[in-house]
Amino acid sequence: MEKRILLNAFDVVCLKTDESFSCTHTSKVIDLVNSLIRGYGLASSYQRGWCNISDDLRKQWLFLGVEAQVLQSGKEWRRGKLCVSIQFIPDDDDDYEEEEEEEVEESAPKALPPSPLDDLRQQLKDLNQ
Repeated sequence: MEKRILLNAFDVVCLKTDESFSCTHTSKVIDLVNSLIRGYGLASSYQRGWCNISDDLRKQWLFLGVEAQVLQSGKEWRRGKLCVSIQFIPDDDDDYEEEEEEEVEESAPKALPPSPLDDLRQQLKDLNQ
C-alpha cells in the first residue's frame, strides 16, 4: 500500500518544468494551487496553467502522479510522485458505519416467519412417511 502525505501550503515542490502547470520547476504548494486555480481562464503566455497542459499530462497528474521532490519544514528533500486529488471528509463517521451495518443486515437472508400452513405441511409430511 502506498503511503500518502498531505502537504501544507508552504512545503516546497520541485518538478520537471515540462511536467509542471506553473511557470517554474520549484514552487511552494500554495503557488501550485494558485496556478491550478488561475489555469481556468487567466493563463497567459508566461504561465502555463492547468488548461494549457496536454490531456496525457493532466491524466498523469490526476491518476498516476508526476515525478517530484518535496521539501517539508525540518526535513530533507524526498523523492516520490505528486498528484492532484479530491478528498471527502464526512461530518460524522458513526452514521456511515451504521449505514454499512444496515446494508449488510438487509443483504443477509432472513429466516421466514412462521406460516399458518406449517402445521398442515407437517401433517402431510407425517402421512407420507
